[in-house]
Amino acid sequence: MSKSNRPGIRRVDNNKFRIRVTAIDPETGRRKEIDRVVTAANINEAVKAQVALRDELRTAVVEPNRVTLEAYARRWLEKKEA
Repeated sequence: MSKSNRPGIRRVDNNKFRIRVTAIDPETGRRKEIDRVVTAANINEAVKAQVALRDELRTAVVEPNRVTLEAYARRWLEKKEA
């Protein structure tokens, strides 16, 4: 594995790069690290993949994990009737 001058990117093999991304998880508020090997023709494509992965991690959709009493009661009644 050879180092590049870009933080979080290392060349693994010809046309393969290991990218690391660190961002804050919007759901938990904790730091999250993702490590992936991507196929890219050059370092610039690897940088684009790193930026896309970082954006994906930062804009992750946080679905509420709390269920209202009304929604719970409706599901319970549907199961009870079935």
